Amino acid sequence: MISVIQITYTTSMPVWNKMFGTKLTVTDPVTHYNKIQIWITLLILLGTSMVYYLKFKQSAIKEVLKKLFLPLILSLLLTGLICYLQDLRSVPIILLMFAAVLSAVANLFYIIQTIKFKVIKWGGTVAHIGFGLMIVGIILSSYNKQVISVNRLGVELNLGKETKEENMKESRENVMLFRDIPISMAGYTVTYKGDTVSGPNHYYKIQYQVRQNDTGRIQEEFILLPNAQINPKMGLVASPDTRHYLTHDVFTYITSTIDKSKITDTTAYDTKLSKQEIPFILPMVL
Repeated sequence: MISVIQITYTTSMPVWNKMFGTKLTVTDPVTHYNKIQIWITLLILLGTSMVYYLKFKQSAIKEVLKKLFLPLILSLLLTGLICYLQDLRSVPIILLMFAAVLSAVANLFYIIQTIKFKVIKWGGTVAHIGFGLMIVGIILSSYNKQVISVNRLGVELNLGKETKEENMKESRENVMLFRDIPISMAGYTVTYKGDTVSGPNHYYKIQYQVRQNDTGRIQEEFILLPNAQINPKMGLVASPDTRHYLTHDVFTYITSTIDKSKITDTTAYDTKLSKQEIPFILPMVL
């Protein structure tokens, strides 16, 4: 319930601002949500890790601890190994990882030691294992996330954010792509190759290339097709596209687009004649 209240309140900030004339905003959503969501999830995971070892109203604590001892030790070892390999250093994240691993391991042991081959009774324990593994996956996929689309031009982009601080943060973490003009980004040469429209969906063709430094030969090449819906009421609704690797993913989405219908030609032309009366056009690019 606490989790629902925080999420509902935060995602409804634009509504509160319109209703009451306030200027509520969250500049760092990840930190904002993690202050509450991590601890709620941790309690849920600890509960799912031991609930099946407890009896209704009366539980022998020594017996419960005895059954949980081996899963607890194994979970500590697995958590230490994962945190070392993934360089997890945040104490709340480490505690959450331990609770997630413990939930999966303890429920697996409960199946092996207690339920055994009574498959019809596996439902709850399998659900708890799945929830624990899901949290492990979320931590591994998001904690060491690195922004590779770093804006090195020093130009603030107008991304339509409510506050200047939020807009500046987004500007630092986004690059502007012009069609068929490649840019370098974290070892990739990235080129916007055009877009296609299918119903409400706009698919943007983004080409990634990896080249050898000495020869320039293409070592790897792939195309990502992030999707964006231009909704007059909700603004731009982005759906990402991802390149998967064994150890990491390249996650790409469209932050903002230029409405082609509102683009006007601001280029001025001045026609002159040379001595040979051969006309040419001198463009004034603004």
